[in-house]
Amino acid sequence: PATQPGFIPPPPSRPATQPGFIPPPPSRPATQPSVVVQPDLLPSNAVMPPDIPTTMPTVMPLPSAGESDSLSGLLVLLCEPDPILSAAMVARLKAEELRVVVVTDGTQARQAVERERPSAIVSEVALPKVDGFNLLLGVRARDATREIPFFLMSSRMDTQQSAKALELGADDFVHKPLNMDFLVGKLKRAIQRFESAERARREVEESRRQPAVPATVASVGTEHTGVVGSLQQMGVPEIVQSLELGRKTAVVTLSFATGESGTVTFVEGEVVHAVLGQLTGVDAFYEMAPRNQGSFRIRYGAHGDGTRSITVSTTFLLLEAMRRIDEAGGAS
Repeated sequence: PATQPGFIPPPPSRPATQPGFIPPPPSRPATQPSVVVQPDLLPSNAVMPPDIPTTMPTVMPLPSAGESDSLSGLLVLLCEPDPILSAAMVARLKAEELRVVVVTDGTQARQAVERERPSAIVSEVALPKVDGFNLLLGVRARDATREIPFFLMSSRMDTQQSAKALELGADDFVHKPLNMDFLVGKLKRAIQRFESAERARREVEESRRQPAVPATVASVGTEHTGVVGSLQQMGVPEIVQSLELGRKTAVVTLSFATGESGTVTFVEGEVVHAVLGQLTGVDAFYEMAPRNQGSFRIRYGAHGDGTRSITVSTTFLLLEAMRRIDEAGGAS
């Protein structure tokens, strides 16, 4: 019995609250939130994400409204014998709302240029029957097609090929495998310039059919037909392309929003002289080419004072001006 003399009771069990007591870890309940999440028990700011909608936009962005308006429905002639590559390029160009005609050899390409009158041509160099270089020569040889933007492509990393392409008048030479975004970006800018120049050419031709009006600028006692416009609607490169295409003799007076004014003189479509303040020749031309704030006046038949400060070809002058404009745009 517990009351018997000499009885030593066993030590009592250690209570849970005794100092130094370390209780065993509790077993993890089956309903612990880390195992089963019950959305109806979570706060409103921690709800589970909804299902991804089936109409989620694709990774490739759609063209902006401005780009769609300017490029929608315009035609690109693609000369590419590789069906896999041409299918990928067609899909990318159609995403920009461009129409695409695909040919696989140079003979088909020549026929398509005549039949379709594309807004741009993209061609592999190593085409069957007629290669890309000869196709380019044919396009540049005809007045009706010589201004069409022309891009050559090749898988050969050959600097001589690219130099030859630019010398023959290609707008650019692109190496394969293609950076599609890079190519499409350059192609879109070239098409926009070409279409602007075409609109300007049509406006010039229309103005030539109008009765002659005296120029408001003095011109050695002779009246010349004049065309006046905004540089925002028709920039310096587009004016040059239009007058070169029509092989016009004229003096273009440019009045800029800065208060400066300059002139560019043409003889039978070739730029022969340019002046802007103290600058003359190519320096003056390259300074004026990117400006698009102000107005212009074209005086047909005017020869200026006969000074010739520019000796490079107008094609080279334009290509170099556009290269500088592209570089300035990329740097900004």
